[in-house]
Amino acid sequence: MLNDEVDLGIVSYPSASRDLDVIPLNNERMVLCCRPDHHLAAHPEIPLRLLHGEHFVTFDPDLAIRREIDRHLREAHVAVRVVMEFDNIETIKQAVQIGAGVSILPEPTVRREVSKNHLAAVRLAHSDCVRPIGILHRQRKTLIPAVQQFIQILQETKSAVRTPALSEH
Repeated sequence: MLNDEVDLGIVSYPSASRDLDVIPLNNERMVLCCRPDHHLAAHPEIPLRLLHGEHFVTFDPDLAIRREIDRHLREAHVAVRVVMEFDNIETIKQAVQIGAGVSILPEPTVRREVSKNHLAAVRLAHSDCVRPIGILHRQRKTLIPAVQQFIQILQETKSAVRTPALSEH
């Protein structure tokens, strides 16, 4: 984007800078993900404290999402046992599916696996843990009408989409 190769970027944990503006798009609720036969899967909602001592599959330490998850755990005085660290959601989901541990992931990213009963997703009680999604674009660059319309469609789609309720286990 800074090299004028693309006009927009859709990213998690967007951050404005001297050269980039952010258009907030969405906040995705984070949920506990585990195997459907895991003891925590039976709860419709759990407090973070129930994760204390659990084997935990998480993101690499240099990622913003990991720092945010760690902050929430730290504030709840929860110590998990990190058993695996990855740089992407798909690999984390696979590790959770084979029983390596539990994880905290954005709810929209696990809907398919939950619907197929490959994973369980449990709401985190009293938690404001979300993954912000935003559109980045260069400051002081006039966006062509097609790009402006694309942004408008993204914003309208976000408002029209309803988050389906997590299935109760």
